[in-house]
Amino acid sequence: MQMSDQGCLSSRATITQPTLPYFDAFLRAKEDLWSLSNPNGAIPLVVAENRLATDLVATGLRQYSDFPVDMLHYQDMSGIPKFKQSLARMMEATFIKGLSVNPDNLTALAGIG
Repeated sequence: MQMSDQGCLSSRATITQPTLPYFDAFLRAKEDLWSLSNPNGAIPLVVAENRLATDLVATGLRQYSDFPVDMLHYQDMSGIPKFKQSLARMMEATFIKGLSVNPDNLTALAGIG
């Protein structure tokens, strides 16, 4: 596998570069969100998420299982922290024994951007 000039990405992974055209703007917007005390802040509209029915849906799901309510919403864009921690420990115990894996350096998502 050839490595690219972009660091640790394989030459195959660089096909996806650059990221989605709005991604950098979205990250900047998250750092400067609008509020009454910040009227010039950003209101990111690239993520559609319905939180209006969360209580109703969660109540229905809990009748059948101990469903984690936070799973009804979009997760951290680099992956669910608890999953990344588990993945890091599994990697350390299996195919990269002897090395330490920082979960913050992992990105684990279903699908691609």
